[in-house]
Amino acid sequence: GHITVESEAGAGTTFRILLPAAEGALAPRGEAESSESGGASGRVLVHDPDAQLSCMVGDTLRLEGYDVEICFDPRRIERMTEAAAPRTNDPDLLLTDVRSAGHVEAVRRLRLRRPSLRVLFFASGLEGEPVIECSRCEAVLFKPFTPAALSLAIRRLKAQPAEG
Repeated sequence: GHITVESEAGAGTTFRILLPAAEGALAPRGEAESSESGGASGRVLVHDPDAQLSCMVGDTLRLEGYDVEICFDPRRIERMTEAAAPRTNDPDLLLTDVRSAGHVEAVRRLRLRRPSLRVLFFASGLEGEPVIECSRCEAVLFKPFTPAALSLAIRRLKAQPAEG
């Protein structure tokens, strides 16, 4: 984009700011609610070693209507696997980095307790479309991604039949 400035003594100053449209920008709230998902709902737990990414993901999902918990404690997922029974604050959807220490194994144990839990793994170093593994209610979203790609991956994941 660019900015132009026109200034004239006694007449004032005019700033013109021209910004390009953002690729992958979120749809206005009314359009997002009428999307193919029929509106977003559910409890989401987000954990990524990159705090900025976790916050961007959280903001994106809150705008869509999700109840989001950003988790900076990597032991939170492990503690969920140790609980005797699902709790009311347990997530319906878990978003975590596939390379986070122990998370893949913790997610496997957690899914034994909650087979309908949906899991979206973030993967670094590769670019591509989200890949859905239907039989396990899991998906992979490659970094870097846009808010629109995140929303699409979640809609596709939630559209898959639940196990259990």
